[in-house]
Amino acid sequence: MFGRKPLLILPLAGFLVTSVIDIVMVAIYRDVPLEYFLLSSIGFILGGEPVYYMGYYGLGASITSPEERAARMARFDGVEQFGQLVATLVSPVIFDRLGNYGSFGFSSACVASALAYVVFVVEEPRKIESRRRRGSQPAVATDDASSADSDDDGSSGVRGFFRDNLVRPTARMVATLTQRRPGYLRSFVLIQVVCLGMYWFMVEQVNILYLWLLHEFSGFDGTDYSYYTVYYKLLGITGLMLVMPLLSRVLGVHESVILVGINAANAAGYVATAFTVEVWQFYLAQALTMMWYSEFSAARALMSKSVDEDDVGKVYSAVGIVGALLPIASNPSYRELYDATLDSFPSAFLLFSASLTAVVGAIMVPLAVSRKKMQAWLTEEQEMKMHATSEEKGIPKET
Repeated sequence: MFGRKPLLILPLAGFLVTSVIDIVMVAIYRDVPLEYFLLSSIGFILGGEPVYYMGYYGLGASITSPEERAARMARFDGVEQFGQLVATLVSPVIFDRLGNYGSFGFSSACVASALAYVVFVVEEPRKIESRRRRGSQPAVATDDASSADSDDDGSSGVRGFFRDNLVRPTARMVATLTQRRPGYLRSFVLIQVVCLGMYWFMVEQVNILYLWLLHEFSGFDGTDYSYYTVYYKLLGITGLMLVMPLLSRVLGVHESVILVGINAANAAGYVATAFTVEVWQFYLAQALTMMWYSEFSAARALMSKSVDEDDVGKVYSAVGIVGALLPIASNPSYRELYDATLDSFPSAFLLFSASLTAVVGAIMVPLAVSRKKMQAWLTEEQEMKMHATSEEKGIPKET
């Protein structure tokens, strides 16, 4: 109803609010209780990263063909990782030259620039190809609007706002996830939502990894971690910008097969990392997980190719909700595990991630095996929708 841009604009506005609050807190932090720092999170009420990535990948899915989608989304992520790499390198210089105010001020300027770019330069995607493929006319939008109006009970104000912008969209999202589909397509869509949720769940291990490195390797400090961050970002960018396009576009490997391979490599990398005793061994083990960033773009590309284009936004909404809720569980899970095993086996959290990754890879295998059937089922579903649309318009069947 509102398009993709609001899903980018609102989170970016929240990030800007957070950056401005950080500047204020630098000025007053000595004179206020620690609880005031919680105000820095108020901007996330506008959606935060889950909503931002929902719009980010939703826009990408709308402007790319299915054949190039995985490679293009990987390129999006590669540019993002390159930006983070540059930030890692220049942030110490900015802090040394400009201090806290300059650092947070520069961050605010970057976010404001991104927000202005989205508002004034980025255009909403044209009407999705499925409507044109069905031969629909502009009147279809009017019919949809009139049908929506016919459902309106005439109420307005707060009740109407929540009904139209929360209750109904949520109901449509749930209906999209649970609707009957040809073959096992519905089960496969739900599996993908679960897998993406597990990827978000395991992001917490990144925060624990820093503590683990300080504990495991004598003399390892923040500077060493910065070097590792640069190294891992370069690996990730290589995977996103070179390996993913090679696999997806040049070799034509299906996203489900790519994801099975990524999960297998990641699981092996986590196990290898858990038993390293030297820093150089750690670096080698982490190279096995170089495609970690790519799993997100590949998973979303696969999901967008598993449902009709009209349903992509609704399915991404489910992923966004899952991504927003899972940290509530993953944060205490990883931290409690690390604290409980710190004196006996600190690497337990890595084996935990390896186990979860292996499970995700295993449940992705049926999708890889049935990848051709998935396309046939999706085509069948699209034909059924075209049939239903034709019947609603009174168009006779072709004989």
